[in-house]
Amino acid sequence: MNLRFEADGVSGGPVDLLPTDEPSNKRYRFVFQQSITYPTELGRVDISDFAPHLSLTTFANYADFAKAYEDRAKPKAAVTPEISALAKKLVAGAKDERDRVRRIYNWVSKNIRYVAVYVGEDGYVPHAAHSVLANRYGDCKDHVVLMESLLAAVGIKSSTALINMGMSYTIPNLPTAVPFNHVITCVPSLDLYMDSTAGFSPLGTLPDDDTAKTVLLTATGEFGRTPGNHPERDFTFSQSDMVMNKDGSITGKSSVRVGGIHEFDSRSTQFENQGKEQGPIINALFSRFQQTGTGQILKNDPWDLDAPWSVNSTFEIDSMVNTKGAGAMTIPYGLTPGFLKRMASSKVITNRRFPVACSSIRHTELTTLAFPAKMKIQRVPSKIHAREGAFEYDATYELKGQVLSISRVFTSKRDKPVCNEKDEKDWNALRTKLQQDLRSQVFFNWK
Repeated sequence: MNLRFEADGVSGGPVDLLPTDEPSNKRYRFVFQQSITYPTELGRVDISDFAPHLSLTTFANYADFAKAYEDRAKPKAAVTPEISALAKKLVAGAKDERDRVRRIYNWVSKNIRYVAVYVGEDGYVPHAAHSVLANRYGDCKDHVVLMESLLAAVGIKSSTALINMGMSYTIPNLPTAVPFNHVITCVPSLDLYMDSTAGFSPLGTLPDDDTAKTVLLTATGEFGRTPGNHPERDFTFSQSDMVMNKDGSITGKSSVRVGGIHEFDSRSTQFENQGKEQGPIINALFSRFQQTGTGQILKNDPWDLDAPWSVNSTFEIDSMVNTKGAGAMTIPYGLTPGFLKRMASSKVITNRRFPVACSSIRHTELTTLAFPAKMKIQRVPSKIHAREGAFEYDATYELKGQVLSISRVFTSKRDKPVCNEKDEKDWNALRTKLQQDLRSQVFFNWK
């Protein structure tokens, strides 16, 4: 065996054979010492990206590594009559190649459950595509091999993409199984990556764990890269319209649109909530921001991956103010996610030891709040513009008559998925300003 090794923070290498060893053997000895243990830090990248390590492999390069996988997986993607018939049925009437891919991807995402069965070599080799189709379940490798077979049946070439589904962003120098722990589908002609095991990611989007990753394409032995986060693609946009009643209670409605990494999470949550009693769900949403009340999240279909995704709700919030004399109140959230409020409570660790993952996103929160005629508004919060490095926050407050319009927009835009020390300092500086703005109040006096 032509063993290759890389030792980082680990000492050692080839040593002399022992008298009991076979003459053709090779013997190695490595020593690692660490006298201090370090607790896990929130948001830390995977340990394989930075820790001392010893890598061992018999593969000459990543092309050989990819070929070893492809040689075992490719035969499993054979196109059978059943697969061919299904593929042609799914793409009937499709307008172009991307539309054909979309139809096949949507069907696999919805109809093939994720179930992992590891027996023998099944931890590394997929089951046959016809078996996955017949059983309607499989793990990530099985999803990919069925996708490959269905796409091939209609003349579209695809490749397995070995990827880390987690927080590892570095490919080791030597070809080893770590950090690869997942596979997704790549259609090179469209530069398109798909993870059908995610279920609720529309075509062209990926779960956060799959973004900004270097992948190994087993069909060619070449490296590819999945798209990173971007605020134009990975966003939330909430619109709330509320009316305060004479008793201080609030009636309102909201609509929340999300895209990219947030869409996967939102669709998944709404799917999990189907069939559950809404009372406890509504109470939990209200309690995040010290509100109580009643409400309803309107029905939608998380599996309709082609439709723009939004979560709409109606609600009534119990009185938040005293209805006599002077008082002050913060802006209510109703049943919106309140991403900005939640972000404001996330303070960076003071003495961070390890690299931390970051995202490039945008959160927009628009609110209108109409006050009763007998409620005299004396002061509203001042507008704010704050920018610290890759982070930007804008908030405006405009009172016209008895209606207050609020706009709050946060944007994070980075070139890399891993933060540096400056990013951490910038976030703490901006977080303070964000927190102060979210605590700002409307002052009033009842006539």
